[in-house]
Amino acid sequence: MTLESITGGTVSGNKGTVEFTNVQPNDTVSATVTCTVNVDENTTLTNKVTAGEKSAQASINVKKDEPNITISKGGYVGTSGNTYIKGEENDVTYTITIRNDGIANGTFSFTDNVPTEDKDLNDLMGKIQLVHMSYQHEASKEDANEQKLAAYETEFNDLYKKVMENEHMRDYEVARAEIDEMMHYITGILALCIQGEDPATCEPEEEHHHCGGDCSGCSGC
Repeated sequence: MTLESITGGTVSGNKGTVEFTNVQPNDTVSATVTCTVNVDENTTLTNKVTAGEKSAQASINVKKDEPNITISKGGYVGTSGNTYIKGEENDVTYTITIRNDGIANGTFSFTDNVPTEDKDLNDLMGKIQLVHMSYQHEASKEDANEQKLAAYETEFNDLYKKVMENEHMRDYEVARAEIDEMMHYITGILALCIQGEDPATCEPEEEHHHCGGDCSGCSGC
């Protein structure tokens, strides 16, 4: 911390001197000391003043110019708290909260691993990942075996078809399509507002894109 100025006093180096004269009984006088902070770290700076045998001090907290993130997650099932009862409740809701206690803006991404009890789907996903890794390993060779690559591709397509036929995966795809459509609608509203439209009355152009899971004839999501 660097001392810049002091009202009614003098500055020498990083010390300031001020003299109060003829201070009457029950009177209060004050001086203003101006300093600059030149550290960029999380710390505490303490300033001390002395007058003979008397002294006083004050401290300030300094925060580094960076974001400081905490993340929390909570979940509940319908109206049953955090207990899932099969046949009574179906909707499980998780809330992810990110808080920035720093003094700088930050952009953050997170990965959410949702638990599943579908052993068949988990097994299929594990197999499809192994086939994918095997294909990449073979394709990276200078003398890659085309027959092996073709066999891996066939196996991958067969497994992929089974994955997309799984009940839980179908439900996920339907939910994802609904969320994508909602986000497209919200983005359209925001775009129209930027152009000066009234958010209460404007309607974005509808654009429906339904993914059936078969990417062979897809022009791109």
